[in-house]
Amino acid sequence: MSFQSLYKALQRELATIQKKSFMVHAAKELEREKSKLNYQKLQLIKQRVPTTEIDAKITNLQKNGLQPPKFDHSLLRKLVAESDYVEPSTNSHQQKVKLQYLSNISSFLRSQREYTELLERYNPGLTMDQEDKVRRTANRVGLSVPE
Repeated sequence: MSFQSLYKALQRELATIQKKSFMVHAAKELEREKSKLNYQKLQLIKQRVPTTEIDAKITNLQKNGLQPPKFDHSLLRKLVAESDYVEPSTNSHQQKVKLQYLSNISSFLRSQREYTELLERYNPGLTMDQEDKVRRTANRVGLSVPE
């Protein structure tokens, strides 16, 4: 495998991992922001102050959600630039070892991502919070949890 194809594979895996990680954390952050805004709204209602600004923020948050940031390639470029992967080395064996090392990193990241996806697919309760687990268990035996 050439250096460029390894570099692209590594970029692709890192970007995918960052996006999936962001989505997990963004869902929690979105709930936290909604709760905070609802609390602020209740405080304003108690003070008999108009809540139009908070309402606009809540609807904007519900409509747009949180957007994932662009993948920052600068750290990967810096790592590769510092370690002379690009420049052909005098010893071709060293160059092959370095390319194999990049290949191993890319392969490891892809395998970890696939493993996590399979784990979540075949064990759906693994990533659920306690409230959802209780609700699903109650539903399984024909009961419903009060809101």
